[in-house]
Formats: sequence, C-alpha cells, structure tokens
Amino acid sequence: MNMSWKWNYGHNVLILPAGALEAGASDEQMRGLLCIAKDPMLAEEPEKLAAAVGIDVGKAADLLTFWQEKEILIPDDTAPAAVKHPEPKKARVLPRADEIPGYSSSELSEMLEKRSALRSMVDDAQQILGKMCNTYEVNLLLGMTDYLGLDEKYILLLLSHCRRIEMSSMRAIERYAIRLVDKGICTVPALEVWVEQAEALHTLEGQVRRLFGMNNRALTEKQKKMLETWQSYGYDEEVIRRAYEAAADAIPEPTLNYLNSILERWHSEGLKTVQEIERKQVEEKAQKEARKKEKTANSSFDTDDFYEAALRRTFQKLEGVSSTGEKKS
Repeated sequence: MNMSWKWNYGHNVLILPAGALEAGASDEQMRGLLCIAKDPMLAEEPEKLAAAVGIDVGKAADLLTFWQEKEILIPDDTAPAAVKHPEPKKARVLPRADEIPGYSSSELSEMLEKRSALRSMVDDAQQILGKMCNTYEVNLLLGMTDYLGLDEKYILLLLSHCRRIEMSSMRAIERYAIRLVDKGICTVPALEVWVEQAEALHTLEGQVRRLFGMNNRALTEKQKKMLETWQSYGYDEEVIRRAYEAAADAIPEPTLNYLNSILERWHSEGLKTVQEIERKQVEEKAQKEARKKEKTANSSFDTDDFYEAALRRTFQKLEGVSSTGEKKS
C-alpha cells in the first residue's frame, strides 16, 4: 500500500521565492534566508541574524549582500516611516577601536533623515561600490564618521581606493579604516598620499605575481617587506621587469630572493632608472668581453712560450745525439 505525504505546517509557515532554489546558494546562505523568512526583521539586524545562523557578523553581512544581489531581498518601498526617536548623541572618537559599535535600525533612520550630509554620503558610497548597502554596511559607514572621526570626503576616497584594489567587503574596509587611523592617517591629504603609495605597491605586487606565476595566496611578511623596499628605492614596473630578465639570464629558475639581490645591488650602485641600468649593463658587458679577450690572449702567449721551450729542449737533446744514434764529442 502506497502512503501519501503532506506538509505539517504546525503553527507557522515560511514563504520563500522560488528563485532562491536557483541562486546557487550555500547551505549557510540558505539557512540564513530561512531565518529571515521566519523573522524578516533579521534582514535589518545583522548581529541577530549572525546569532540565529551561528556565524560572525561579517559573514551575516555578506549573506545579506548575496541575497540582495540575487534580488531575492529587495527594498520595501511600502514600509512605514521609522518611529521618531531623539537624536542620538554623537559618539566619542575612539583612540583605538577593533570594531565600530553598532546603531539600531531606528537610530540609523533618524540619523539619515536629519543629517543630509550622511544621507548624501551613503548614496555616493553605493554608487562607488556598485550596489545597495544593507543595514550593517550603512552602520559601518556612519560609524566611520561618528566613531573614527573621518569626514565624508575621506570615506568616499577610501571606498574608491578599496574598489580599485579589489577590496569589496565592508567589514574588510572597516578594518582597513581602523588601521589607517591607528597609523595617524586621518585627513584627506594624508590619505591621498597613502592611496598613491598603496596602489603603486598593489600594482607592483600584481606584476611580481605575473612574472613568477604566483597564485592568489597571500605573500609572506618577508616578501611584502621586499616589495615595500623596492618601492622605497623608487623602482617602477619596468625596473622590476629588467631585474627579472637579468635573473632569468643568470639562473634557470629565478626567485624573489635572487631578484631582490639584483635590485639591492643596483640601488647600492646608485642606479635609479631603466636608462641608467641599461648603460651600466652595456659597460659591464664591454668590461666582461675585454677581460675575456685579455684572458684568451694571455693564455695563448703562455701556450706559445711553453711549446717554444719544449721545442728548444727537444732540439738541444737531438743536438747531442748523431743521426746514427751516437753521441757527438
């Protein structure tokens, strides 16, 4: 006898868009979506969502971003306006923060409604990032202003920089901002200088990875230090490529350490540009060829002397013996 089955809805029912099954979501992402279906307010409170799913807040924010990008979660234009609350006091700037403190959804709504500069910054940030920011990400943006003391122009410049170096997670950007503040890079002019250096180093790292066929694994601290040192020497991509070519000519399989030894030697010799390096290489080649010719000439002279001396000794011996083999008197 075949048994038929039916749903046991109990006291609660979850409703999900059918497109969720075709989104290519992980188990963790599906578990998060089920939690949101049960309690839609979790979509606005990443901390509680993280606790419900059993993940950290950063992953919860990424989970929300995933479902937003798949358009399974979309803005609710019919939602009622936020309840009015007193303006929250501006938080003090932390001398050293490991994580930006959070705001409630009502506090965020109130801040964005009353502070047009913040609202404009969030709009610009979304344009730079190429996506709609969720509640957690907006919280981080406002926290950079209120807790880290950074102005809107600084934050937008930082976001543009992070986009160019392929740093997309707002959690990673938050930590980056905190490290910059710890370094004392708190103004737009200081950040502009940092961005120029950081992006040059990022480009340099990409070139080194291509030259050595490296995968996406993180560089070791020693390797990072090498790149920073080369950058401090003022060496650009072309100089690095010339050094790699020199290394490839010298050994079958060039290494970063060997490349570093070449660049350090060039630096100690005061060579800064490709033109100076080329002139030095031409001079070294000419000197090497001259030494080779001199060595060959000296070797030939010595050989001639040897044969001449040997012939003399042989002739002298023959002189003392007659053609019949009898010794001459």
